Amino acid sequence: MSIFHVAVALGGLTIWKKVEADKNDRKREEEKVWNRFETSLNHTFETYKEHAKKGEFAQAIRALKQHITLFNERGSVTPEDKKNLDRMLNDLVFNAQTKAIVLGREFKVKEASLQDDPHALSVAHHEYIEALKVVLPQDDAVLRREVQRWEQLYPRISLYT
Repeated sequence: MSIFHVAVALGGLTIWKKVEADKNDRKREEEKVWNRFETSLNHTFETYKEHAKKGEFAQAIRALKQHITLFNERGSVTPEDKKNLDRMLNDLVFNAQTKAIVLGREFKVKEASLQDDPHALSVAHHEYIEALKVVLPQDDAVLRREVQRWEQLYPRISLYT
């Protein structure tokens, strides 16, 4: 009988050690995932700050959206953090739209003065579109409208069609 009790105790001890080892492995794996999120979060936030400082709002918006997505994937997001990130994104979009309005006004003045020079007008319009691409994200309605206007005014000409 005592051999049976010893065997049961050893079997129980072996199972307990295996369960503890599995818990430790799971913890290490979770730490690896957490560390991957932390480095990605730091990278996206630094990218956002760098582009926002330079006035490259389209890239800053993209980086901040990636940061928010990673933040949500990581889990355990407090409502206050989510509110702050949403506020930062809204402020960034507002600043981008304000800058786009300024660029639009500057282009309208330039457009009026260059009516007699079609080539210079074309170059100025192209520069305006490129400046908008730096300021506004690709899915912005103003940018899409201006690109469509550009394509209507200056259609692509091909020798092969």
